[in-house]
Amino acid sequence: MNENVDMSPAEIDFILQGSQQSAAFSLEGVQLSRARAHALLLVLLSGGAGMGSLGLALWAANAGLAVVLLAAAACWFVAAAWLAFKGLSSSVVRSWASPRLLKSHEEWCRYRDELVAEGKLAQADGVDVLHQLKLNAVGSAGRAQAEYIAASSAAFDAIDQVYKAMAATPVFGLVAWLVFTYL
Repeated sequence: MNENVDMSPAEIDFILQGSQQSAAFSLEGVQLSRARAHALLLVLLSGGAGMGSLGLALWAANAGLAVVLLAAAACWFVAAAWLAFKGLSSSVVRSWASPRLLKSHEEWCRYRDELVAEGKLAQADGVDVLHQLKLNAVGSAGRAQAEYIAASSAAFDAIDQVYKAMAATPVFGLVAWLVFTYL
């Protein structure tokens, strides 16, 4: 236990407020990344279905164009699968206002009482339990923020990779057309 942190209550309150605001901002990043990934997934699936169905419908009339459309549809379906697995998978995140703080309160009270019983403290208020709980809350908010950042980073990375794959769709279509036409 770290009861010797030399900070005033006002300093700890300021740090705690900043930690909680940072965690809340990071949580908003997770929510934004997931919303963007869901929207992009919808575009990929509907666009891939549209290109695929058009490609199948055009097969008899223009097989070359149909191959281009089917290749593009396959590219978008693979991108959708990539996004679902990499950007929308569940992530381990915690709340910064966790029930663990109640357990910490009990631990700090027990620790304070032990110090008094051992004669290391003259009175029970020698260890400021609220002070320690706020420091624990700062740590909890920091851990939550790190998990939120990791979760949103994974989703944003997957979104960026899928955007690049979507931009390369004409290349996949051209390659499919060249293979179909000349082989």
